[in-house]
Amino acid sequence: MAKRKVELENIELKPQVIGYSYKKKSNFGRYVFILIIFLVVVYYINDVSIFINNLLGKNTASSITDLANKNNSNINPNEQKEPNKPVKNEYYEVNDKTTIELDTLTLNTFSYSNQKLSFIALNNTTSSVNLSGKKYYLETYDESKNLLESIKVDFGTVASKANLSLTYDLSKDFKYFTIKEKNVSLYPSVELKYDEFNNANMICTKDTETITYTFKNDELEKINHKLTRNDINSTDYNSTLESTREKINNYSKQAGFKTSLSENQSGFEMNVDIDLQNANLNNTSEKYYYAYKEMPKVVKFEMETYGFKCN
Repeated sequence: MAKRKVELENIELKPQVIGYSYKKKSNFGRYVFILIIFLVVVYYINDVSIFINNLLGKNTASSITDLANKNNSNINPNEQKEPNKPVKNEYYEVNDKTTIELDTLTLNTFSYSNQKLSFIALNNTTSSVNLSGKKYYLETYDESKNLLESIKVDFGTVASKANLSLTYDLSKDFKYFTIKEKNVSLYPSVELKYDEFNNANMICTKDTETITYTFKNDELEKINHKLTRNDINSTDYNSTLESTREKINNYSKQAGFKTSLSENQSGFEMNVDIDLQNANLNNTSEKYYYAYKEMPKVVKFEMETYGFKCN
């Protein structure tokens, strides 16, 4: 039998691909990143609220502002802080030379007569100055520099190169006065009597006005403003009635407001109910209307500096 000759070809063996398998990438890093962003937003939620309200032109309750300031002051707890130093009062007397530089305003032309203190706030800058969010107070003192009265000063917005004339009624003569900014944290605390539904009212009265503030769990929710005038022979009666009509006409078109105005031969009565959660107070110029969720101590302290009695 003949032998067969077998020749082997020298060919390198190569791996053959018969399919692919995919390994799912881990999303752990993404989850951690989202969690960090969420925690940062929660921690700075008050700052975010203030930022958004500023963009929308809305008022922010002092309670939220205080919490934001408190959080910001605790950003670096290891940093050594200087102890709080008491603010030193600068006492002034009413005369032609008295000039006070306050923020970006110049206060001058002070005069005092018949228990009325008047002065001018001048904006010398090239842009308008908005001090609506500032809490400035005019305080008067006797010769021994004992505090006599404290009155909130509302500068609002002063246009460029414009001036604002302000006059305040005082109940006591004084020797010295100051105008300074106060922090809400220095306001005295207030305890309200709540009902079984955690609602409480604070009633503030002055002359012919009664304003009722309704709180729930120490947060302002509603306002009722009542004005009654039965002095038709008063010199300012007609002007007050006309301005009240305009106010009612304006408020009646806005969400969150319920208004009424009744007139008769002996006078008129205005009634305004405000649901603060649904109302935009930026459409009003009423300084007695406070923002949604404002604290009781802010309302009581400031309203009493306006001359109201609150209980």
